Amino acid sequence: MSNKLADKVLVLNKQWMPIEETTVEKAFCDIVRGAATAIDTEFMLALPWTDWEKLAIRTGDHSIATMRGPVRVPTVIVKASYAQMHDKTPKLSKRNRRKAIGDRDGRVCQITGVAAPDGNVDHWVPRSKGGQNTYENLIWTDRQINALKGDMTPEEFMRKTGLRLKRKPKAPAKQPACLLIKPRADKPEWDTFLMRR
Repeated sequence: MSNKLADKVLVLNKQWMPIEETTVEKAFCDIVRGAATAIDTEFMLALPWTDWEKLAIRTGDHSIATMRGPVRVPTVIVKASYAQMHDKTPKLSKRNRRKAIGDRDGRVCQITGVAAPDGNVDHWVPRSKGGQNTYENLIWTDRQINALKGDMTPEEFMRKTGLRLKRKPKAPAKQPACLLIKPRADKPEWDTFLMRR
């Protein structure tokens, strides 16, 4: 049951635009206290808790047990009193790091300025010396340059090779939250609401 409660639910603002992902547990709390309504994606109806808890559980639906019996798990909720669309910096994770940094840097080595389509992501300040996994510390490098730099600090690397960064790495511009929520194969009902680039 704890896995079901940690599963993801798409959150919409009152214009039915996606603003974030939340967990099933938080979504249920919002629905029960009246801060959100659950979307019946089959009929595109926003339902309060008193109506949602009465819905039949269809084949393929997830449910959770309550004192009154099983209740369908929502996959999309709407916060009817929330109209904002905030901007966010795209998340940087171990899973998307190679693509995010490669895209940001155009797959050009940030030390030599030469195209490196098969390059690597490098910590400019090595992790062993306090470097973080942030946009401001990660750069795209040619594989040979990355191997040459190894675990050297930027200062050590410059003294040894005379090479330095062509430009300081920075986080990408913030984007509307609705553009940062990715489609999920296990949540096809999200596709109706997600923005395509």
